[in-house]
Amino acid sequence: MALLAAFVAGGLMTGHTRAQDGPRPAPPQIPQPSFRAPEDVWKYGVKPEDIKAGVRPDYTKLRDPLVVLPVRGNVYMIGGAGANIAMLVTDEGVLLVDAGAEAAADRVITEYKKMTPRQLRWIIDTSVDMDNTGGNEKVSKSVPAPAAGAGGGGAGGAAGFNGAGASILAFENTLNRMSAPTGQAASRPTDAWPTDTFFTARKNIYYGEPIELQHVPAAHTDGDIMVFFRRSDVIASGDLYSTDRFPFIDAEKGGSINGIIDGLNRLVGMAVPEYNQQGGTRIIPGHGRVSNQTDVVEYRDMATIVRDRMATMVKKGATLDQVKAAHLTLDYDGNYGSTTGAWTTDMFINECYKELVAANAPKVAPKKK
Repeated sequence: MALLAAFVAGGLMTGHTRAQDGPRPAPPQIPQPSFRAPEDVWKYGVKPEDIKAGVRPDYTKLRDPLVVLPVRGNVYMIGGAGANIAMLVTDEGVLLVDAGAEAAADRVITEYKKMTPRQLRWIIDTSVDMDNTGGNEKVSKSVPAPAAGAGGGGAGGAAGFNGAGASILAFENTLNRMSAPTGQAASRPTDAWPTDTFFTARKNIYYGEPIELQHVPAAHTDGDIMVFFRRSDVIASGDLYSTDRFPFIDAEKGGSINGIIDGLNRLVGMAVPEYNQQGGTRIIPGHGRVSNQTDVVEYRDMATIVRDRMATMVKKGATLDQVKAAHLTLDYDGNYGSTTGAWTTDMFINECYKELVAANAPKVAPKKK
């Protein structure tokens, strides 16, 4: 009865409502963090008045001289040297993920020497491509030769068959292609070869911080690796992921669209967002701007959707001309499409189509002897 009397006194049984007391006070506002990261503001350095609808800026000119952006922790990105370069600066020295194109080697050397008086000790190649590895020879040789009788080059010892210089680390397939017989497409001078390789799914090293090297099978090529700087929380993806083009499939070197999608799924799983799927782990792509997990998710979804659209047409027997006439990439062309350059939309469609046709071809059983 006492409880009932309390309800009546409170007006709950007399028709009294909250509205009669006036408007409900607004709930307290929880401060929301603002993620205005460098890549959100700087992008490619294009001035607002220079932006024109439907016109892609000339990124090569915008990045000449090279652009060095702080990414997170001790990791920086060097843009404009062909493929993007990740640079780790530590008390032990400098580590580069990719050396860039041969034509940009002198500028890359100048930029890393601006950061620290310490020497370059490691170069990690994410693939065999010339815009990633063309600078291997000159950049690795930028380390002064050791004095007579002293330990030389690399990470605390002689670098190996490339003489005194920074050690070059890559997946074994990259070395296999670079050391191909002279005259083959990927054959390279000995001094450009990796001095150290691995063949397992993952290799861990410590250089100022823990670093994970993960092989991504049959993605852009068959020798792709991602480099994860664990303390700085930065991933250098290599050409597995780029923000300014459709997935680059080098089928002649073992690449495939399905391998790229598998690699992108792994990259999404490695990255951790900070707030509302923004911030958190930074990803340095092979080409384009610094990204976070959400950017990679959108890219992964695009690659998956285009592949599935094309697979549906291939299963129905569509020809390559019919696939192109369907404009399966139309809703993504504004972000990733290109009609010029080393990798065009047409090239992407051609490689996807060939792969999907081969995957759907009837399997012929071997003849019995």
